Amino acid sequence: MIINLYFDNKYFYWANTLVRSIKVHEPSTKIHFHTYNLSDEQVKELESYSNTAYVDNAKLKFDPEIADAYNNHLNKDDPLRFQITCRKGEFLLKSMKRFPDEDLFIVMDVDMVVIRCLDDLRNQMKGNDVGVIRSGKRKIAGGFIIVRPTEKGKYFLTLFDKLVMQDRLYLCKDQKTLAKVYEKSHKKIKFLQLGRGYLDHSSGEEAYIWSAHKSKFGTKIERYKKYLEYVEKMEKKNAK
Repeated sequence: MIINLYFDNKYFYWANTLVRSIKVHEPSTKIHFHTYNLSDEQVKELESYSNTAYVDNAKLKFDPEIADAYNNHLNKDDPLRFQITCRKGEFLLKSMKRFPDEDLFIVMDVDMVVIRCLDDLRNQMKGNDVGVIRSGKRKIAGGFIIVRPTEKGKYFLTLFDKLVMQDRLYLCKDQKTLAKVYEKSHKKIKFLQLGRGYLDHSSGEEAYIWSAHKSKFGTKIERYKKYLEYVEKMEKKNAK
């Protein structure tokens, strides 16, 4: 299994904590980083985290056309981040080419932490092409997607990549586009609809992954410190 992570310099500090949580619960799982605008030193640091970590670092320039569409309600950094976020399909397709012998590919936000082994997820994905978390008819969670490298799985990713980058559709965010792709393809593709308990913003003990996405559960720094404390606790427990 490959876990794909994507981020730029602003979210770089999250990577170490997430990777450490993966090493605690999924020590044999490879990590494929898709990063943007990192320094050579930062790339080397990522590579040092694990002997199964692979980094593809690219340059991405700010798109002023997107800024114009956002200038009434978002700050300048957000459009650049959306340009990265909406490349999930591209990341997974590239990862499938790079690791042709792997059977399961996950893409997840870097401001998360894995809190248990994902064997249950592996079992549930048997016979399915794509695993998603739906949060209503018009939205699918973009922070955690799992795909098998079947023709139908690749079709899903290709369709998503095409739609999300078409006519600046990424201004609508990736969640709505994922829902559109689901509606277009769910009769052709075998989907596993994961329960919301898999991805928990409130740091529940029954979850598989904690996410710092929703600010109402604490600031990014507060969540980061909590996640780091959790990882350090688990590392000490495993060392006994």
